[in-house]
Amino acid sequence: MGTLDSESYAFALSGAGACPRKRSSTDTGLSGGSIFLILLSVTIVVYLVGGVIYQKKINNATGIDAIPNKDFWTGLPGLIKDGAVFLFYKCRGQPPPTYESI
Repeated sequence: MGTLDSESYAFALSGAGACPRKRSSTDTGLSGGSIFLILLSVTIVVYLVGGVIYQKKINNATGIDAIPNKDFWTGLPGLIKDGAVFLFYKCRGQPPPTYESI
């Protein structure tokens, strides 16, 4: 519109993009991503609670042994590290480091 002073400007915006989004009657309120995250969270909780109950009742496990698939979950950080190292070396065009034979 014009200059208010030497460092400030006034603008007038009009159009559909300048107005806040109005909710229509067809909006459900939850996006597909929100529904996915809710289902993923519920699945993880059911997996953990059900797995711990199963390990305690059927296998008589106690403490950390009651975690379902404990060997997989304890090995996962090392597998992620190995994958990241492999990817890093492949992106740089170098062969990944190898283990020395014993």
